[in-house]
Amino acid sequence: MSTKKEKRFKEKKLVESKRVCLCLQEARLYRGMTLAEMAKNIRISKEHLRAIEECRFDELPFGKLYQKKLITSYIEQLDLDPAPYIEQFTYEEVNKKKPTITKRKRLSSFSFTYNLPLILRNLGIALVTLGILSYLVLQVKQIIEPPTLTIYSPDSGLITHEATLKVYGQTDKHAQIQINGKNIVNNEEGYFQEELPLSPGINTITFTAKKKHGKAISDTRHVVYKQANSL
Repeated sequence: MSTKKEKRFKEKKLVESKRVCLCLQEARLYRGMTLAEMAKNIRISKEHLRAIEECRFDELPFGKLYQKKLITSYIEQLDLDPAPYIEQFTYEEVNKKKPTITKRKRLSSFSFTYNLPLILRNLGIALVTLGILSYLVLQVKQIIEPPTLTIYSPDSGLITHEATLKVYGQTDKHAQIQINGKNIVNNEEGYFQEELPLSPGINTITFTAKKKHGKAISDTRHVVYKQANSL
């Protein structure tokens, strides 16, 4: 009798739902689209796209808001409704619970309890001193070091047949970004993007990030625009 009950219990065992990354990958494979094709269509590197399909969202250099936009573009390439995928992504990645902190065990040492006020006072002084030193180090570092500048697209040496090119990257949130001398607005996370017209042949694209104190950093990419042969 007990064997039959155990069998029915195993048959009713629920199967866990797939994570959003696996749902995305299965949808792409079902449509017969390769990883390279999807990366080209939504203008993202294959490494970043592979991280999305493996649920390594924390390794992406984009904020959660832009990750949602990438997933939306991904699903729209497959002619599917992005709403359920965005809802699942929000539930799994944006609203995921933080690990709880376990309480420390209460110490019963009489000597420790007796000296606790002195220990707390010294610890407080040490923390304040450390905080002041850390603040000063950060201020000096911000002054003497140029801002960070990461260009996600395009890769240098890219060959394209499109007359326009979407470029995007990330810098410090308080830095001013320029593309070929033109000021570009970056968001609160330092992310920026712009669509540039291309001239036939080699196009030189120079990105410059500059701090208000004058420190700057530049990165130059070369893109070749080949016009399609006219019939």
